[in-house]
Amino acid sequence: MSIEFLHTPSAPLEERALIGGADGRATDVAVRLGAWFGDERLRARVSSNGAVALVELRGEVGEDSAAALVSALDLARGVPSQTVGVVLRHVGWVDSEGFGALILAQKRLVEQGRRLLLCAPSEPVRDALRLTRLEVLLPVVRSVADLHGTT
Repeated sequence: MSIEFLHTPSAPLEERALIGGADGRATDVAVRLGAWFGDERLRARVSSNGAVALVELRGEVGEDSAAALVSALDLARGVPSQTVGVVLRHVGWVDSEGFGALILAQKRLVEQGRRLLLCAPSEPVRDALRLTRLEVLLPVVRSVADLHGTT
């Protein structure tokens, strides 16, 4: 089953972000709903179908790439949806800064009566969640389709 995430707000949903460049200097970029952004370490895209804001990630979430994750999570929090799903299928690893960003996003969403769900984490990310016991704090679903079946 294929699920397509689209959102057409009355005004384009946009976030300003500082993304680290290969030369180590930060670059100010516009982060738009539905567009991929980031750099060679981590690419992110936020989309929505109204009920779920979906954050798709590709790469590794480390100290140098956490800014892209934070920007994606901030953009997703601006989408009027009950659930924010973070797809980790194509993420090789997440360090403490990345997990910290996920925990902070979850805290902010819970304060708004919303929720954050991690979706289809890769085996290394799943192992890290299990070893740190963060799977208790950050709920995990197996697939994007499961985001719609959770309550």
